Amino acid sequence: MLSPWFMPTVTFNIGEAFPASDPVARFVTVLAMVSNDANRSLDELIAVDDAEHSPDSGARKMMLFRQQAAFFFEAAKFITKANRHAPEVREFIAGLPQEARDECAQVVGGIDPKSAHYIGDWLGEHRNVTFHYSEVHPDKAAHGDEEITLALTEAAELPGTVHFDEEMGSVRFWFADEVVAQWLPPDEKKPPTIIALREALLALVRFTQRAFAAYQAARPAGTFTERA
Repeated sequence: MLSPWFMPTVTFNIGEAFPASDPVARFVTVLAMVSNDANRSLDELIAVDDAEHSPDSGARKMMLFRQQAAFFFEAAKFITKANRHAPEVREFIAGLPQEARDECAQVVGGIDPKSAHYIGDWLGEHRNVTFHYSEVHPDKAAHGDEEITLALTEAAELPGTVHFDEEMGSVRFWFADEVVAQWLPPDEKKPPTIIALREALLALVRFTQRAFAAYQAARPAGTFTERA
């Protein structure tokens, strides 16, 4: 079996290789979905870093960081629940190589306050305003619980800008990015948080590749076809 880092292209029939009735097949498939999202987002972030500086580059980096934080929270929550609710998944994870189990622990530990890998309680709240956006709810606002009210209050003294262009798709409401930034960790926590999140995302990607390799090895011969 080749190392998961140097695996050739693998082809298969999805129904044969990942039967819908198999909890582990479902688990590995969702991991693959999350890994795709994380890798594509990380690639986009590198592309922004490498690109010529533009007025929108900082906002694009922040958008990608927000996405990655939300992806990571969802992934850690998914693995935790799957491990708890599906004995087959729990047994599968327990049978993985130590490196994979360590990576899994790093991922799920990111949202566990008792873990040394804990990234912070802001992750869950940030997932909510990233994937669901903030609602406008007068009662919540009156009680200090409406996210957009809190963010606008924090950003009240900051300058705002809107850039209009001939093309509708070129309009940028940069003032909204300043408001979004209020949902991120405080400035003094940002550098270590960004590093911790990126390391955790890379652990998630590595864990997924090891999990796929183990799953592939356990399937009947001929299920997967490898080609260079």
